[in-house]
Formats: sequence, C-alpha cells, structure tokens
Amino acid sequence: MKISIFLAVILTTVSALAGPISWSDLDADYLYRSAFKIEMADGVVIHPDQQLLLLEKYSLGTPLVFFKFRDMACEDLSLKTELILFNPDPDTADDSSVGMSYETNCEIDVYVETKDYYDKSIAY
Repeated sequence: MKISIFLAVILTTVSALAGPISWSDLDADYLYRSAFKIEMADGVVIHPDQQLLLLEKYSLGTPLVFFKFRDMACEDLSLKTELILFNPDPDTADDSSVGMSYETNCEIDVYVETKDYYDKSIAY
C-alpha cells in the first residue's frame, strides 16, 4: 500500500514538472491546473497552478474544438470578458494561439483549432 501511494506521488510530481499536456489528453470531469499566468482582462487573471475543472470538450466541426473549464478559485459569478488570444507554446514556429473568454458562472471557454489539437494546452 505504501509503495502505491509513493508511486502515485512521484508520478504526479513528474507530470507537473513535465509542463502542459496536449489538448487531446484533456478529459471532461477532471481537475487540472493552469500552467500559465493568463491575463483575461483588467483584474481577471488565471494564475499558474490555479485549479481548472474541465466541464466539456467537443468538436465544433472541422476547424475548432471547444473546451469549457470552471475556474475553481473564482468568487465573482458575474465576471465576463471579451475573447482574447493566448499562445500556450510561443517557442514554436507555428502560431498555436487559442481563443479564450471568461464567462459568467466562473466558466472559461476555449476554442482550439483542430490543427493545434495535439499541441500544448493551458493545463497540466
């Protein structure tokens, strides 16, 4: 029993150190953590290690995949922002920016182009 707990802790630590996982590896109903500081608007910031619950993930057709997260640290259910662009992997030659907006009820909508579906996400 102690060995399995030890291995679980080690695997969790290693995965956190590895950085963001790909969009394709994210599953609904799982709790993730933000890998980045993302400024959505004045006073609306997602901080590194902030907990994000993935509520939904589905294709919007050929060009886009939609993700809906819940910000578990949110305290103001009325917050809402305009759509912003955020690039979770600025070191690549391709622009893998995603569209993000903060919606009421502490939900974050993310739009990912299908060509970027296997690239780094905002979460680990």
